[in-house]
Amino acid sequence: MLTSVVFSLELRSYGANDGGGKGIELPATAGRAIYSLVLGAIAQVDPKLAERLHASGSQPRQPVRFTTSPLQGPLTPTAGGRSVRLDPQGEYWLRVTGLDREVSEQLLELCETLPARGQQWELLGVPLEVVGATAKPEEHPWAAQIAYADLYRRWVVECPRPPRRLGLQFLSPTTFRKGKRNFPFPLPRLVFLTLAEKWNAFSPVHLGADLHEVIDGAVELARYELRTRVLRFPHGPETGFVGRCEYRLLLDRTTAEGDTIGRLLHLLADFAFFAGVGAKTAMGMGQTRREPFASPHRSQAGLDAKVGRTR
Repeated sequence: MLTSVVFSLELRSYGANDGGGKGIELPATAGRAIYSLVLGAIAQVDPKLAERLHASGSQPRQPVRFTTSPLQGPLTPTAGGRSVRLDPQGEYWLRVTGLDREVSEQLLELCETLPARGQQWELLGVPLEVVGATAKPEEHPWAAQIAYADLYRRWVVECPRPPRRLGLQFLSPTTFRKGKRNFPFPLPRLVFLTLAEKWNAFSPVHLGADLHEVIDGAVELARYELRTRVLRFPHGPETGFVGRCEYRLLLDRTTAEGDTIGRLLHLLADFAFFAGVGAKTAMGMGQTRREPFASPHRSQAGLDAKVGRTR
């Protein structure tokens, strides 16, 4: 089960750092604090699950069972770019996705209970009240829920023929880990094989090992518009990219194998909306969604790629 819950937030009270009513500041990179905030919220309904999520998150090769977005809303970078200023009257939101049934069910429970209780979250000393939550795409463009089997059926069973091109937009800084180093570039093998690994880790419908064997000859990076972004986590900086890419399928779709691999690549492109791409997706990195390369940026509906930007 895949779930994307969007929590609507408001500032309700102000501390000593409100700048005389001019706004509260947060570090431009708050991913680790958001990760802890989400685990704390889950602990309220299932403490043992929160412990297991925290333990699995410390394992380098263990797929993460949830993702978070950066805080979204009216955020003004301060001089130097190391912090952002919040508008006391602004409306903010945060997205959390669940990649298995257990996590998704707890997120849906939080979606139902937190706004009703007027739950207040504290993000690095900044009080944020949960005033709404939804998993319905008609209520927010970043909310959704779907079963793995239904997503598989959409592309592998019901799609008459997969398109030759697919576009992805990377809305928050994205990177891949190679040993102890970052590789901030969306090569097809890195994007689609990491997505396939996550899918196979959590989905009851296994995709098999075919992609590992044929991926290099199945798809190529055709066009891209990318920019480098650096996130300054407490442990050190992480270099990533944001922007858009178009991938072109190279397989002969008149053959059964070519047609199947093409369908799986499109399936994984949709899966990226929930799973994120690359490293540290539980701390706001790698937020991704399908989007045609030629379409304009949808700044009102999409994540603001400037969130988390530092120099």
